[in-house]
Amino acid sequence: MHGFWEDDDDLVKQFSNGDAAAAKFLFESYYRGLCYYAEKLIADRQTAQDIAVDCFIKLLKKKEDFASLRDIKSFLYTAARNSCIDHLRALKRHEGSHREMLYISQNTDAFDSENLITAEVMEALHRQIEKLPQKCGEVFKLIYFKKYSTQQVAGMLNITPKTVLNQKAKAIKILKAALLKNELLVLLSLIKIFR
Repeated sequence: MHGFWEDDDDLVKQFSNGDAAAAKFLFESYYRGLCYYAEKLIADRQTAQDIAVDCFIKLLKKKEDFASLRDIKSFLYTAARNSCIDHLRALKRHEGSHREMLYISQNTDAFDSENLITAEVMEALHRQIEKLPQKCGEVFKLIYFKKYSTQQVAGMLNITPKTVLNQKAKAIKILKAALLKNELLVLLSLIKIFR
C-alpha cells in the first residue's frame, strides 16, 4: 500500500519500532496539511511551519504510544492546535492576537472542522501531485505553487509555452481523476484549489 508496508497497521508498527522510512513517510504525508492548518489558526506561515515540525518532534518522542494511523493524525492535529493557542497566548499583549485566541478557544468545533477538512484535502492533493509524471509535476508546481507564468515556466524548463499548457492540462486531468476516485473533487472545488 505504501511501498515498504503491507498496510496502515504495518506502517504504524514500523514507525513505533523506529523505522526511519516510516517516519519520513508520515512526515511527507502530514507536514503540508499541518502547516496549512496552523497557518489558518495563527496567520503566520513561518511560525506555522515551525509548529508543524515541532509536532513531528513530539510525535517521534511518543512513537510507541500509537495503535493506528488515525491516532497519529489525531495527535498531530491536536498538538498543532494546542501549539497555536500557546503561540497566540504568548502574543496576547497584542489585542488582535488575543481576540483570535479567544475565538479559537470558544469556536473550536466549527473552526476545527472546516480547517481539518481543508487540511485533509490539501494532504490528498499533495500526495497526488507527487505521483504525477515528472514533467507534469514540475509544470504544475511551478504554475500553482510558485505562481510563475506559462512563459516563465517554458523558459525555466527549456520547453515551448504550448508544451507547458499541455503538461498543465494533463496534470489537472490526472489530479481530477485521482481525487474524484477518492471523492475529494467536490471538496477541492469548495476550497477553490483549481481556479
